[in-house]
Amino acid sequence: MGLWVHRDRINPSFSFYYSPPKNLIEFSPSTSIMKEAGFFGDIAKLKADPRTIYSENFVLYCQDYDENKECFGDLLDCVSLICRRSANSANIIVNQNKRISEKVASTVHGSSNEGFVSVLSKCGLIVSKHIRSSSILFCVDNKNEFSVVSFYCKYLSDRYETVPNLREILIKCVSGAIPLEECTSFCGAISRRIKLAKGIVDDISGRLKELDNIYLSEITAAIHSCNAAVVVQPVLIGGEVSGDRYFYVFLPDEQLRNGDIHSIAAFSSSFVEAYRQKKKIQLLTEFQSAEAEVKEDVTKAGINGRYKNKLLGRVNDVFSVLNCHSFTIRMYNPAHNSLQLFAYASTMSADGDDRRQKEEREHIVLSSFRTSVNAFTFLVGSERGEYTYIRNLNVSIPEQYRDLGLESAYQVRPHSRSEICFPFRFGNTVIGTLNLESSAANGFDDDIEFLLSLKSSLEILYRSYFEAFDLDWYRILTKFADPLHELENYLDTDLFSDDQKYILRDLFIKQEEKFKNNNSHSIDSIIPWFKQWVREYYSEETDDLLNEVLGIVEFNLINGFNVQSSTFYAITAIIRNLIKNIEDHSNIRRDKIIIANSARYRSEQVSENYLRIRLKTYGYFEAGVLDSLCFRPILKSTSKGTSRHYGAYILGLLARSVGGFVVLDQHENGYPVIIEFSIPLSG
Repeated sequence: MGLWVHRDRINPSFSFYYSPPKNLIEFSPSTSIMKEAGFFGDIAKLKADPRTIYSENFVLYCQDYDENKECFGDLLDCVSLICRRSANSANIIVNQNKRISEKVASTVHGSSNEGFVSVLSKCGLIVSKHIRSSSILFCVDNKNEFSVVSFYCKYLSDRYETVPNLREILIKCVSGAIPLEECTSFCGAISRRIKLAKGIVDDISGRLKELDNIYLSEITAAIHSCNAAVVVQPVLIGGEVSGDRYFYVFLPDEQLRNGDIHSIAAFSSSFVEAYRQKKKIQLLTEFQSAEAEVKEDVTKAGINGRYKNKLLGRVNDVFSVLNCHSFTIRMYNPAHNSLQLFAYASTMSADGDDRRQKEEREHIVLSSFRTSVNAFTFLVGSERGEYTYIRNLNVSIPEQYRDLGLESAYQVRPHSRSEICFPFRFGNTVIGTLNLESSAANGFDDDIEFLLSLKSSLEILYRSYFEAFDLDWYRILTKFADPLHELENYLDTDLFSDDQKYILRDLFIKQEEKFKNNNSHSIDSIIPWFKQWVREYYSEETDDLLNEVLGIVEFNLINGFNVQSSTFYAITAIIRNLIKNIEDHSNIRRDKIIIANSARYRSEQVSENYLRIRLKTYGYFEAGVLDSLCFRPILKSTSKGTSRHYGAYILGLLARSVGGFVVLDQHENGYPVIIEFSIPLSG
């Protein structure tokens, strides 16, 4: 028995069983040899056996060692030599492939604004020259139409720079756009090579099903075409979003060697890795450096539309760097208690494989968090980690998610094998989810860090649309604040009467109203504050009205959270203003405010890490007001001129200033309107 070993590990590729009576050496996998010899893998024990002799990388064992001592030694010398040469050959291939990979990576990262096809052609030229081969790059689009992109003939390498438009002429000739006769000015060997390339293109263009299998299998395939051995290499990046698939065909001038296959595979894998890495950097840089424009139409529809256009404009690049087929962003909808579809893109030509009904595609209700990865991530996952990752949708849910309530992951698309979902945040508040699906199990193992960076960049970009207008609003206020406070210098003069001075002093910020310290408040202290404020503010009203105002608000608080004074002030200001809005513009017997931090659809003892102030109102809103409510000041025209109404905008500004957010929507018939403020809490 002979075993090829490396230290204490057995290499199964060169092990054999020798039978003296037959005078034959039979090669077979190591496991079967060891089983037949009754050997169970203890190399150290085998080497200590007196019937064993061994060299640096081979062990020979023979029961009749004494009788065959001389030939046994000759055999050891022979197989050891074979092993050394085999190892040297493997090292040569590894080193060659390493050099190819380095050249390819350098070419990819060295290209500036060149397109995908141009960079791929340059990298294909590297391996073509290395294996002394002609090569054809072609594309099969989503309509299964075949087109030649580039053609390299090694015999013409010295003429590409001297003959005008030679590359374009060769591509047209090989693809059949112009007759072969137009290339007959070359010598016979070159003409034959071009003719062979034309025949191979004609042959392969009729074998699209075989190409599909090669592409899906992700293999380097050696096939026969036009009585020649050629290598077909799929390039799994670049055009998947539109259904385009790129292939390289290599035509070696000599007999196809095993090392050539390794070199071609190394070129493809290194190109994909380098190209994706470069694209990732470019993508993150673009999103991080993007700036939101301040425009007059600062409305929910306006902001979402501009953001969606910028996002979907680069979604092709997202697909080109990730092993995924769908990209989805959903936003929380308070009226439906759901995650509403915000932006969606797919590499598939149609979404016919989606198993859900139309309404289920538009809205994923939060109550489905036990079977929906999106709803689970929004309600539960955001509290426990940065993302929810189901590496294999065909097996049971990992224990870490099952313990938190995710019982199963509904497989929306039958070809999806893995799914990853991130909480989408505005500041410190989760306002939606970012979800990706892949047709491969463990499809995102190598891209977690990139996805976290991409998510963060997308969140920052979305927030910048609001911050751009808020900052502009601060600038506007300074124009009025400075002149107003300059008047304080005249309060000790005779410029104003006593009544005027009394009014002016009320306009200035009083020192005692500023935050004297940064003390924190427990979350349940909101309840006694609210009761005290109602009794003081409505002290001159009847007990019936006072009780009706107190009844507007329902508290569902779980203590254990403390908030800073600035956050507590924002919470109380929002509550005060909502109460006044109901009193002035709606019906206090119908409207309701729910203030809660308890977990939705779960145990009452479980809390969320932010406070929800949810107003359900039947009050009247003028057309267009809801779309800008809390996002920008509302301007109303009256018979006496234009009056400005800033109240709702200030509430949105307060929420955003402490890392919170406002969402609002209305039911299909227009009533009621749901406005929900989310304020992050610190434990």
